[in-house]
Amino acid sequence: MAKRATRRRADREQFWSDLIGRQQRSGQSIREFCDAEGVSQPSFFSWRKRLRAQNGQPQSRFLPVQIEMPRSLTSGGRIEIQLTDGITVRVEPGFDAQALRDVLAVLERPPC
Repeated sequence: MAKRATRRRADREQFWSDLIGRQQRSGQSIREFCDAEGVSQPSFFSWRKRLRAQNGQPQSRFLPVQIEMPRSLTSGGRIEIQLTDGITVRVEPGFDAQALRDVLAVLERPPC
């Protein structure tokens, strides 16, 4: 009986691991993917978190940063945000604050 339970657990882990991988490759948002697959988003997030913890993967892509305020910033200079994966976000003087908030919200989402 214990072998059967262990096998079912392994099958569930494999199912969710495969599903999460397919979502990452799909180009769809998690919401779109879960709707199309008929799975709940809370289950998706729960399993993704669980599998990452088992694999020793970090829960977040963001690292602590140190902010340096160059003199040019106070005189209307550009802001650059360099992410660990090589992506750079440049904010020019006169930027649209809502657009920046939208970009940062997208970048804060967990990797798909």
